[in-house]
Amino acid sequence: MSSINTGTLKQQNQSKILQLLRLHPGLTKQDIASTLSLSMPTVLQSINELLDKEILEICGTNESTGGRKAQRIQLNKDCGFTVGINIAQHHVRFAIIDFTNTPICTYRLPLCFCDEPTFYEKLSSALSTFLENEKLLSSKILGIGISFPGIIDSEKNMITRSHVFQLENISLDRFQNAISYPLIVANDANCCSSTELNLDRENYFYLALNETVGGALIRNRSIIMGNKFQTGEAGHMILVPKGLACYCGKNGCADAYLSPKVLCNDINDLDNFFATLQTKNPSAIQAFDTYLDYLALLISNIRMLLDTHIIIGGDMAFYLEYYLDQLKEYIKKYDYFARDIDYVSICRQKKSARAIGAGILALEKFGSSVLL
Repeated sequence: MSSINTGTLKQQNQSKILQLLRLHPGLTKQDIASTLSLSMPTVLQSINELLDKEILEICGTNESTGGRKAQRIQLNKDCGFTVGINIAQHHVRFAIIDFTNTPICTYRLPLCFCDEPTFYEKLSSALSTFLENEKLLSSKILGIGISFPGIIDSEKNMITRSHVFQLENISLDRFQNAISYPLIVANDANCCSSTELNLDRENYFYLALNETVGGALIRNRSIIMGNKFQTGEAGHMILVPKGLACYCGKNGCADAYLSPKVLCNDINDLDNFFATLQTKNPSAIQAFDTYLDYLALLISNIRMLLDTHIIIGGDMAFYLEYYLDQLKEYIKKYDYFARDIDYVSICRQKKSARAIGAGILALEKFGSSVLL
């Protein structure tokens, strides 16, 4: 029994080391021992084993302080990969993530979702073709992550509701039967939020401004799911009582006022809208001012409730980066508690965040399988 416990403890410690180096590459053995509160003999044994298995590699040394230079260690990016898949209304996007959480490539395929066997067959075939084209060996794939716009109940293994696709209580077996790799399915906003995880920020709210508006709450670098897996559904907070109709069936939801669709008919037309805005077009200016005002209201409400940093992500983030100072001026109208609006920032991963985030979640769940 003791040998089993010892082996389990060793694997747990090695898994912690992998997770730490994924967030903070280039640490020394001393850094790892100190950060994880592990003894040096434990760290040395684990590091040496992981170096022998080529899961870790030496990436340099620190400057000498009089003795032997301390070696810096990082993950071997090629020891395993995951694939993220984003399921959208009219397309599917694939992303390959290496062992360091770094996206290698993405690919967008026109494929309309429908809960029919033909869709899952096409998805399986498209994934196989994508991996073949990228020359990624199946033995190197640790798992697959799928981003889906809906409430995912992992305990019941089902999509309990997707307003976007008008689905209820759909078993995840549909995806699992189509994909012959370890699989995790997650809400699309939760996937996006995982692209922002780092050691410098442990707590934040991720506001996803995509075709639909969503969100995710991060505490201690973990996604808070809630009793019904609905934490973070900012898109369905009421901004305007008895306001515009939302696709969820309610009126006045944030989604009805903050989806990019309120600025242009199609999300692919955002470039044209902001180009028109740059020409000082009065209609575009009025539409964008109204958009910023509603966005500021939502952000100030989230801030008052959670008192945490807010990261703006999604398709709109790329454009809002250039108007962040203007947005902060709007927020000041609603937030009388903060001297400076320093709690809002734009996401780092502005493109393909849902697919990339799904791959990162898959790596978090299945990455330790390289230790087996």
